[in-house]
Amino acid sequence: MRTLAEATPGLDYELLSLSPLRGRPPKLRRVPRHSIRWLHPNSRALLRPPWPDVVFLGGRHAVSVALWIRRQHPRTRLVAFGRPCAPLHLFDLVLSNVVYLPPDLPNVLRLRAPLHVLDEQRLSAAKKTWRPRLRDLPRPYIALLVGGTSAPFRFSPDEAARLGREASGLASRLGGSLLVTTNNRVSVESTRALFNAVSVPAFLHDCREKGENPYLGFLALSDAMVVTLDSLSMMTEAAGTGVPVLIFPLEEERNLLRDGIDRLYDASMNRASLRWMHALLRRIEAQGILLRRADRKRFAEWLVGEGHARWFSPDPAVLAGPEQPRRLDMKGELERAVERLRSILHEAPRGGAG
Repeated sequence: MRTLAEATPGLDYELLSLSPLRGRPPKLRRVPRHSIRWLHPNSRALLRPPWPDVVFLGGRHAVSVALWIRRQHPRTRLVAFGRPCAPLHLFDLVLSNVVYLPPDLPNVLRLRAPLHVLDEQRLSAAKKTWRPRLRDLPRPYIALLVGGTSAPFRFSPDEAARLGREASGLASRLGGSLLVTTNNRVSVESTRALFNAVSVPAFLHDCREKGENPYLGFLALSDAMVVTLDSLSMMTEAAGTGVPVLIFPLEEERNLLRDGIDRLYDASMNRASLRWMHALLRRIEAQGILLRRADRKRFAEWLVGEGHARWFSPDPAVLAGPEQPRRLDMKGELERAVERLRSILHEAPRGGAG
C-alpha cells in the first residue's frame, strides 16, 4: 500500500501501528504541513504519479493536498486521523477518539485513544541500545516526558522549573534518577529552565540536539513515568507500558470564544430542553465549521479513572497505592481500525472531493 502523510511524529506512530493491514510498514511519501496553495515548488514536485492507494492525514494542513490528490486520482482513499478541519463526508474514514467526541457518522470510527500501539521489537532494540548508556544512573528510573505548549496549555519557563523541581523531589525521595526528554513544542527558554531545575542524577535530552532520540529507550527501561498533560501521544504510549504513569497538569490560558463554545456544547448535551441545539451543533461540526478544542484533560481524567494513570505528586506515596497500574491495551482498537480500513479498500471511494 502506498501512503502519503504529513511529517508529524504523532502521525508516524499511528501509521506504524497500522502495519498489520498488509503485514509490513506502509510505504510513505511525505507532504509538508502546508496548504496546497502555499507549497514550495520543490514540494509540489513530489505530488506526481503513481498516485497513492490511500492518503493518511492528520491536522488541518494536509486536507487541501489530500483533496487535490483525489481530484487527480478519484480512486485514492482518504483516511483522516483525529479531527480534520473539513466536512467529514469528504473522507472515506475518520479514525477519531474520545478526545474529540466526533459526530456519529457511518465513516467515523470512534476509538478509545489515539492508535499508538507500542512495537515490542522496537522497544526491545531500544532497551539493548540504551541500557548500557544509563547504567551509571541509580534506579528507579523515572522518565520525564515533556510535550510543551499546546493550546490551551502553556508550558512557560516558570512551569518548566516547577516540573523540574517537583520531579527531582520525587526521584530524590525514591533514591532514583530522572530520564528527561522534550518535544519540539518546548521553547529554548523553558528547556533551559527545566534542565536547570533538575537536582538529581539525570539523563537530559533536548529534542533540538542532533543524535539518537532516547524516547523509546526511556519507555522500555523506566520504572515509572511522569508525562505532561498536553501530549495525547505520550500519555497513550506511557500508559501502554504497564509501569506507573503520573500525569503532570499544566496551566491553561483562557480564550473567551473557545470557552464559550465549550460551555455551549456542554449545556446542549446536558439539558433536555437544548437537545435541538446539540443536534444543530453536531451538524455544523460535521461540516468542519465549528470545532471544540481537543479535550486532553478529559482524556487524562479517563486514564486516571480507568486505573491507567494517576495525577502527579512529588510524594512517593503516589506510586505506592494498593492497586497496580492497568496497562492500556490498544490492540483491540487497532483490530477495529484495520478491519474498517480493509473494508474501505473494497468500497468505491467517496465523492464530493471537489
